[in-house]
Amino acid sequence: MNYKTQRFLFVCYKSIANYGWIFLDIMPQFVRTLIFKLFAKRMGAGSSIGYGTRINYLSKLSIGKQSGLGEGCLVLNSFFSKDGLSIGNNVEVSPRVSFIMAGHDYTKPNLPHTSGKIIVEDGHTHTHTHTHTHTHTRKNHRRRRLLDRRECNNYC
Repeated sequence: MNYKTQRFLFVCYKSIANYGWIFLDIMPQFVRTLIFKLFAKRMGAGSSIGYGTRINYLSKLSIGKQSGLGEGCLVLNSFFSKDGLSIGNNVEVSPRVSFIMAGHDYTKPNLPHTSGKIIVEDGHTHTHTHTHTHTHTRKNHRRRRLLDRRECNNYC
């Protein structure tokens, strides 16, 4: 397949994906949950994905029970990786957090793709601020630690 054909197919895919996310943003939460359960690798009971969240390659996303991604999160799974973002049970991710699993090896002149997976273990709450230190509870009354970005880097 030549470059122009690849580029055309990529632009078509991204256009369809963007319209799909716009469509999902106007749907009620129960419809969104059904669609996510159909297309995600795993979506546990009681889990949710906030409005405005964008996920590349939804089929590589795995979310455990009673977990959720906040509004406006960005999940960039890599096309070249077998696995993507894996979120455990009883995890709450704050709004506007980014998980990026794709990149380039800048040490080589041809900038080859690099990819990996991110695993968020059971019972952690991730936030993008440095000052948020109190604990939260969910419906199941399990307590979870709220980690700041420095602690998140140590655990993820």
